Amino acid sequence: TRFRNVTGVQTCALPIYAPERFALAGVSMGGMVAMTIMAMAPERVTRLALFDTNARADTPEQIARRRAVNAAMLAATDLRALAAPTIAHMVHPDTERDVHDALSDMTVRVGATTYARQNEAVAAREDLLPILSRIEVPTLVAVGAKDLMTPVTFSRRSEEHTSELQSRFGISYAVFC
Repeated sequence: TRFRNVTGVQTCALPIYAPERFALAGVSMGGMVAMTIMAMAPERVTRLALFDTNARADTPEQIARRRAVNAAMLAATDLRALAAPTIAHMVHPDTERDVHDALSDMTVRVGATTYARQNEAVAAREDLLPILSRIEVPTLVAVGAKDLMTPVTFSRRSEEHTSELQSRFGISYAVFC
């Protein structure tokens, strides 16, 4: 991700990679990008699914936490060890060890610079809740009942603002089959 905000991702990618009409799904940051696409090109989206995402802008405290994590990532000599607590926070406690390993491998592959840039893009996003009330396609919002990163309360807020919504609660964050 070379973009400084979630709008930059979809402004560049949408005209290049997306067909004229498409179904859209996003997980976490991808959900934020999907909501931004809904604001800019709603006529192109036939249905929407948002998983484990947050429509609200970060609070000053959340931004400060993100920046502290970014500083630690950029200074780290062992990304795998640094990422372990975050990964444990992301997945259900019963998740198999190989899922933790795959997420750890991805962290190392993505690298600290890209991670920090993505985290800054999320921190810079605007409040996306107003977009939700304008969505006119079938929409699914799903989140884990025990999700620590994007709790059910975040999705309940989304639910209140979306007319074409089906909500699903009870899965875990980062579900892998």
